[in-house]
Amino acid sequence: MWRYRIWRNPVKIFSAVFILSFGFSFAQDFTQRVNMIVVIDNNVVVGGIMSPQLVVARMKLPVRYEPGNLSFVMSELQKKAFNTDSSKVYFDFYYNEFIKRKEYSHHYKIVLEKKWLDLSFLVLRIYNMNKKWNRKTYNSLDGESYTYEMDTPFGSVNRIRKK
Repeated sequence: MWRYRIWRNPVKIFSAVFILSFGFSFAQDFTQRVNMIVVIDNNVVVGGIMSPQLVVARMKLPVRYEPGNLSFVMSELQKKAFNTDSSKVYFDFYYNEFIKRKEYSHHYKIVLEKKWLDLSFLVLRIYNMNKKWNRKTYNSLDGESYTYEMDTPFGSVNRIRKK
């Protein structure tokens, strides 16, 4: 009989349910998933991406990247700041590659439009300027050692190619 004593007092039950529901309402997080494929130097990136994050103004959101899926979690406060801020979103990450038994690390900071994160898919193509073929074909971004292109369902953002 001692197990059922708490159920005899409805005030305790109501207060416990209220406290639990009130606590969960403030702890809501929003998970957003973006169908995104990252291609670096014509190779789909399967591994090697380190410290991926989305940067909006001074707010940094850690993200998880798997081929075809970019996901991040925002609290309600971060979501409000994300939606009201008019600045661009930056996809910031490091990529490690091995060439002839040597490891090379590259840092990328890609500008994304906020509306792109709601599209059905994105294909990000990054070209490193340390590769001879890429230097002959593309112009690098100002002050960067890479350039990039973006494919969306509504079109592409392509760089002007050299002849």
